[in-house]
Amino acid sequence: MSNISVLSITSDFFKPTSCKPVSCTNAVTTIDTMANDYSVDKGIAVVFSQKYQGKSAQTVSSFEKGDLVTKLSGPCLNSPTRFTLQISETEHIDPHCILKYTNHSCNPNTRCKITDEGFWLEAICDIAAGEYITFDYQSNEYDMASSFDCRCGESNCTKFIRGFKYLPYDLQVKKYPFCSPHIQRLFMKNHDQ
Repeated sequence: MSNISVLSITSDFFKPTSCKPVSCTNAVTTIDTMANDYSVDKGIAVVFSQKYQGKSAQTVSSFEKGDLVTKLSGPCLNSPTRFTLQISETEHIDPHCILKYTNHSCNPNTRCKITDEGFWLEAICDIAAGEYITFDYQSNEYDMASSFDCRCGESNCTKFIRGFKYLPYDLQVKKYPFCSPHIQRLFMKNHDQ
């Protein structure tokens, strides 16, 4: 695995934005968390989901494989919480906007992707209107602040989600290409021979 390279990023890449509870102009969507449980803009809605037992991001229009679905923005923290997204070995973003409502799946339809414009969720398959937006938390979180029993129902479900660090080696290797750069670096550091 020594021929794999990873991107190095810093928290400067994730400068806080002007996200406000009613309207986020920095993401692909607008979320109105104060008025009701349903808000739509740019193809994504926040709805109450029985499946996920709370607010969830759901598509209103379709996305094609490779589309950038939504951008990460929010303040940078030095320690994880239940809702933060890990962006480096030591830094975490408290996501504003749609990412706060994106659920875990062991067979997700998006992954985290870094571009020159920031950190995004990218569609890894075609996503039809009406589908929930999901990503594999273990591809981005090394050691989660709050572990949980997975109820995604997928045939490849790992049953208990607590971070990439705790996955069996063969599953880490399988997930490696879909992991964020900091997870790839930690994997290489821990398995460098």
